[in-house]
Amino acid sequence: MCNNYAKYILDNSKHQQDKIAIVDSDGTVTYGELTVYVKRLAYAFKKKNILPGDRVLITMDDCREWVVSYLALMYIGAVPVAVSFKLPLSAIISNINTAKARAIITCNGDVPIIDTEVIPRNGILLDHGPMLEEAYAFDSDEICFWITSSGTTGKSKFILHRHANLTIWREAVCQATDMNQDSRIFVIPKLSYSYGLHFTITMSLGLGATAIIIHQVPSVKVIHGLVTRYDPTHLLTTPGIYASMLNQQHEPTDVLKNIKLIVSSGEYLPPKIKNKFKDIYGVTISEAYGTAEAVAMITLQRSDDNQGYNSGTPVTGTRVEIRRNDGSSVDQGESGELYVHSPCAATEYYNNYQKTKDTFVGHWMKTNDIAYQDSDGNLVYVSRADDQIKIKGVFVSPLEVEDVLLGLDTIDDCTVSAYKTNDELNELQACVIVKSGQTITPGDIRQYLSAHLEKHKVPKVIEFVEELPKTVNSKKIRGETLNAN
Repeated sequence: MCNNYAKYILDNSKHQQDKIAIVDSDGTVTYGELTVYVKRLAYAFKKKNILPGDRVLITMDDCREWVVSYLALMYIGAVPVAVSFKLPLSAIISNINTAKARAIITCNGDVPIIDTEVIPRNGILLDHGPMLEEAYAFDSDEICFWITSSGTTGKSKFILHRHANLTIWREAVCQATDMNQDSRIFVIPKLSYSYGLHFTITMSLGLGATAIIIHQVPSVKVIHGLVTRYDPTHLLTTPGIYASMLNQQHEPTDVLKNIKLIVSSGEYLPPKIKNKFKDIYGVTISEAYGTAEAVAMITLQRSDDNQGYNSGTPVTGTRVEIRRNDGSSVDQGESGELYVHSPCAATEYYNNYQKTKDTFVGHWMKTNDIAYQDSDGNLVYVSRADDQIKIKGVFVSPLEVEDVLLGLDTIDDCTVSAYKTNDELNELQACVIVKSGQTITPGDIRQYLSAHLEKHKVPKVIEFVEELPKTVNSKKIRGETLNAN
């Protein structure tokens, strides 16, 4: 097993220096160029006295500089800490203080932080200067990168991963996805998000393949243009991007026909989106389940079962169990909490002993997700455990109600959550985005829901909104967002 993953990527590409490693909004970077950029920056970092084990925050939108920074830090044994560039300055400063960061790499150099070196994006790609040839040698269990949790159910946490996890995860997932050095992998999720980071760097560059990344949130025109120009073999993104593609593309098109595998992960994919996507694009989205605590993807729908609405079966080396609250295993088809046994599980949440203890139980990882397995062993996601709402003594899954709401052609998107009545009882509320040019009343919505759901699952409050609350990684935030009279 390699003792420095950044060095492994550079050494593995020596026979293909002219091959495109990265496609971004500024053009392309070959493996030869990537090697020079990384080694020059690694030398510059050492001259700045950035040492093995030092934590350095990276907070930029997706670009070649992000990738070069990450690899150069790993090359010298420093620990890259991936943080979303969308966070407000106060949150970024809080992350710097929590991580005790030695420096921060950002889009500009005007972050007002005392005692923390700020390295601007324009100082990353060095056109000249010496290169560092000798890379730091990691122990396989040594911490080599940090990433934040998505924070859908509370404050984000730093997740720590050991060096060996990168190779273990790549080898397992490349088999499931049929990715290899000839692949061209179009990754739309951001590099600060484990899904985007590991399919771009750990997988694509680790295989010697080509990674395609995008600056900002892409339009359907940009996505179609990149697909046409670079002919990707794989497309990976989130349900929100697939939904936006459908909102901008109304006529059938074959622009995605040559892509071997199209993956949705990051959050639940509503059947309405999956079905309509096939109608418009003529291709089927394969659903996957992943978690930053196990690097990224851990289950995937295979070609023979991706017609259903499930997240498939575990990748090689990973096991899943569904358990009741008392810890006993459920019967097939029964919902319970999902536990994962993964060879590339994180070691801990930084400075959060209790959360670490609650999540990593022996060799198993407690996900806080509710799921069940169908008769073929496929994982079927139900909801976050925190999202389950007890109404009149019965648990309700918000996703069930949202799926029915999305059956209305006039509704573009929605969330369902709880609010407290004056009597401190739970009731349901729905926040709804109506499609442009369409009209519908709360009465129309309730009448439709009443025809498809039990009475206690029909929201008492229906609020029309222009946008839904989401995390910086574009996951919906559900919770008690309203106190109604």
